[in-house]
Amino acid sequence: MSRMRTALVSLSLSLLAACGREIVRETPPPPAAPPVNVIAVIRDGAAEYRGEFHVEVIRDADITHAIEEASRAEMRGDRRAAEEALRGALDDPEARQRYAELLLARGQAAEAERLAREAWEAGAKVGEWCARSWLTVAEARRMQNAPNGAEQARERARGCMPPKVERY
Repeated sequence: MSRMRTALVSLSLSLLAACGREIVRETPPPPAAPPVNVIAVIRDGAAEYRGEFHVEVIRDADITHAIEEASRAEMRGDRRAAEEALRGALDDPEARQRYAELLLARGQAAEAERLAREAWEAGAKVGEWCARSWLTVAEARRMQNAPNGAEQARERARGCMPPKVERY
């Protein structure tokens, strides 16, 4: 009987202890924001700056080949190969800008910003490539937690709008 009494007391104490506990249900964390495809943000944002005005650059065949090879690599989804193709052509503003975009996609914001500014300095100050440079700077600054600097760069991108061509 003593064993049974001890067992009942233990069971009673266990039940009392369980009643005193709160059941805590963890709420699942909110879903993570989808990753930002910074290259798409930049290129889609600059598309409106194409307009009717286009600056055509005369460049060396090797640089043209490097840019075309980088484009093909990107189409395959091979950003590393695209970077490799552009590395030897960084004297060209377009190649430098494309390389900056690829670096930004890898999270190298400071280096991407530097290259984008250099691409702007060496390139046309109007149109799509001008806008891509400043939008790259804006995204790099956003990634570096500099929202005011990012907005200033977006404002500079808006200044890249090509002039309207009057037709009579």
